[in-house]
Amino acid sequence: MTKVLQRKSNMELLRIVAMMLVLIVHSDFFTLGIPTQELCKISPGFAFGKYFFQSISIVCVNVFILISGWFGIKPNWKSFLNFLFQCLFFSIGIYIVCIITGLANFSIRGIAECFFLTNSYWFIKAYIGLYIFAPMINAFIENKGEKDMRNYLLAYFTFQTVFAWLSTGAEFLIAGLNTLSFIGLYILARFVRLYPSKYTTLPAKIYFFLFFLIAIFSTIITFILTDLGIGHIVGRFYTYVNPIVILASLTLMLAFTRLDFKSKFINWIACSCFAVYLLHVNPNVIGHFCNTIIKITQENTGIIMLLYLFVFLLFVFIISILIDKLRIYVWTTLNNAIERRK
Repeated sequence: MTKVLQRKSNMELLRIVAMMLVLIVHSDFFTLGIPTQELCKISPGFAFGKYFFQSISIVCVNVFILISGWFGIKPNWKSFLNFLFQCLFFSIGIYIVCIITGLANFSIRGIAECFFLTNSYWFIKAYIGLYIFAPMINAFIENKGEKDMRNYLLAYFTFQTVFAWLSTGAEFLIAGLNTLSFIGLYILARFVRLYPSKYTTLPAKIYFFLFFLIAIFSTIITFILTDLGIGHIVGRFYTYVNPIVILASLTLMLAFTRLDFKSKFINWIACSCFAVYLLHVNPNVIGHFCNTIIKITQENTGIIMLLYLFVFLLFVFIISILIDKLRIYVWTTLNNAIERRK
């Protein structure tokens, strides 16, 4: 915890922002669906707003992986077990609470979900895959120069764009919900940090401007496509393998790399922000999360609706952080007990 509190806070703040964006992604298209042509005609402001928030927030997952690539993953058993303990603390703990309160029944599927053996919690499994491959990826990066890495990234992202975004020729890459897509992002971030250029060392305000410019561009394009009755391709536009989304993710990360400040409070929150994902995406919670979002949007409009949504998402965020502090206490106690027995 002492090391965490001594870190610079620019990238820690980015972790917090990325997790808030995850909440927005799951509140927007994931819960409320993609705007229809009819919605664009009847309520263009609402439809445009939905597209804008999706354009801003769709970078969330890519940003998390870019952060890992920026710092580099240094695998060791203690950090891996800490990550695994955090995941199991939430998955098993929530399941037990739901059984006790009658919100869930004991079942084989419930047990399988606790250990990530179903299609829920896809990010955990994809990230563990990246963690396993990290030593080999790091060795590749250490033994290759700038030219080789640039050529690899060009080849990889060309392949991904053609076969996983422009077409569906590579089903294993579609949408970017997999370890292979994470590997590409990880190497991209390492390349940007190891070989800085005039394009990656601009002032933060320029990167923030570019990020919002890309978001507005994406919003306008997708709104027009839907309004013209060809909105069926919009879903593919908002995937993690879209090169425009990847560019937006990179500009947002670069903006935060140019900041320089320290905050114990931000670092304290950031070390627990992954708990927000573990709580609200839990199979026993996500349905209630989505239903609350739907209820808020059905019963309110305009600024009041946005205010209620913000308060609800902030509540989910705070509760998750506080629960994770309990998890940290349990993990630290167990660690200390094991160390004393050695």
